[in-house]
Amino acid sequence: MPRLRGGDLMKKFIGLTLIVLVASVAPAFAQFWSGVGVRAGASGALLRGDNVGITDNSTDRNYGFTVSLYKAVPLGSGFALQPEVMYSQKGGALSFEESIGGAAMTDVDVAFNVDYVELPVAVSYTIPMQSRYVPMLYAGPYVGFATRREANFDMGGLDVSIDGDDAFKRWDYGAVFGADLGFQMARRMATLGVRYDLGIADIVKDGVADDENDGFTVAPDVRNDEWSIVVGMRL
Repeated sequence: MPRLRGGDLMKKFIGLTLIVLVASVAPAFAQFWSGVGVRAGASGALLRGDNVGITDNSTDRNYGFTVSLYKAVPLGSGFALQPEVMYSQKGGALSFEESIGGAAMTDVDVAFNVDYVELPVAVSYTIPMQSRYVPMLYAGPYVGFATRREANFDMGGLDVSIDGDDAFKRWDYGAVFGADLGFQMARRMATLGVRYDLGIADIVKDGVADDENDGFTVAPDVRNDEWSIVVGMRL
């Protein structure tokens, strides 16, 4: 029986160790990103597009929250299918000056509040790392149904709310991109992540008039744009 030299013995030991590590880590990753989980967080949304213009004034983000329930279905090799049901507050904000009834110029702030129930379907990839933290990337399409459409005007202390059903379409669609960092907390797997929703659909109805003389324009070719910071927990 041939005797193994020291170098050969070391190579076999390293190879056996790697096999054991891969065999033990792979199921852990699969278990981590499978099952049902929840996410919730703060969001900042604005209206984006070629026909969203402001003359000597400004646009800003409309801040709200997002909450979702998702299911991770392992596909193998670190990939998983991730369907999700999400409630998200979107819209945008405008600020400009306006003369009301011939009076002096008054600062006007407008918040467009458009809330959606969305159905994203993302493909996720878990990055294999020998660490207590597990990074994951995901991307995919989404479709959304507006449950609230309104505009709130603040005109020099006078607050006015109007129905936005005649201005904003009911349906939206686009793409979602996100990154999560997973870790164990209280015997459950928690996540901390950032998410970006890129709206593709034109969400303003045809025939919405431009009002360039008033210093602002909200016309067709308007899309949603939202960043959010989310925390999650696997159930």
